Amino acid sequence: MKHRQFFAAVITFTLLVHAIFAATPADPKIAKASAKSATLASEKPETALKPTMSAEQVLKIMGKPEAIKPKMLENHQAEIWIYVRETVDNVMRQQIGGTPIMIEVRQGDGTVKQMTVGETPLFGNMQYITEERIELLIFNGQYLTQKSSFRKIKRLN
Repeated sequence: MKHRQFFAAVITFTLLVHAIFAATPADPKIAKASAKSATLASEKPETALKPTMSAEQVLKIMGKPEAIKPKMLENHQAEIWIYVRETVDNVMRQQIGGTPIMIEVRQGDGTVKQMTVGETPLFGNMQYITEERIELLIFNGQYLTQKSSFRKIKRLN
């Protein structure tokens, strides 16, 4: 009889712990960082670019590119300037594993048997990110046009 009450108490406790952790919101520091990066991404400096702007003017507006791909053409110089911007769309706290809760149960013949009665959950933050890649065509030292592409990323922290 005592074993049943003990098992019921352990299972109730495990379910309660699981419910508390599952309802815990995402880390406020991450949520704050997400809001900041979303604000930065909404400011799109590339909208200020005009065809025939000099490369120096583009650098002042856009900053240093992450990569430059030179393209050699006969008697002309062309470069693709690449910028990558990430925005955090959403952060969700989710269970990523757990540690078993073990108890020892004394059998009728006097032996002790270990039993798993639940698990202590382990949580992490799943970030849903949109990556924007902006490619600028710089031809003979002047900005001509741009191309943007997007991809979705999931990152566990």
